[in-house]
Amino acid sequence: MASLRFFQDVTLSPRKAEDLTQEDYWINSAYMGGLVWVKPYEGITTELDFNEFYLKILAYGGASWPVRAGEFKTIMHNLNYYNLKYGIYQAFIKGQPANQKCIKGFRFNSAGYYTHYDLKLAIELDLHIELSSESPNALIYDKAYLMSGYNSFYQWASYLTKIKQEGRQAGKVAKHMLVSLWGRLYSDG
Repeated sequence: MASLRFFQDVTLSPRKAEDLTQEDYWINSAYMGGLVWVKPYEGITTELDFNEFYLKILAYGGASWPVRAGEFKTIMHNLNYYNLKYGIYQAFIKGQPANQKCIKGFRFNSAGYYTHYDLKLAIELDLHIELSSESPNALIYDKAYLMSGYNSFYQWASYLTKIKQEGRQAGKVAKHMLVSLWGRLYSDG
């Protein structure tokens, strides 16, 4: 709760999001977890671990985060890289190798819900996208209701990261606050 309160005190985001119950199914259906891709290899390897990488993603100025509810729409035209609006789409993607959940850089969703980022990547990989004929087939977030990651999360993340790096008890508390905000923002309460 302290992490959420501190976040609300330092962010430019609205105090409380609108009720997202209608969007919950779409958001959860589009979530597929992290992308995992491996290639058989024998030899010396290197492990990469980026400290606080999720914070960098959250606070990235080029990332946008919705601050209001999206609008359900039915899209009839073909999608291309440049006409994709920020949102979640119900689509079928062809080009998936048999018995594979993902190809290098892309993960297929058996439920058929993809973010605009997923679809842009599918287009770059030359995969065929077919929008669902169901109505609605898109959940679109208006540009006016998107806030940059920098404006939403940067001040909060940089302040707590600085305290965390100082160590001691305050550092432990700051670390807990950094990891607990996501759970609090994602929860229903």
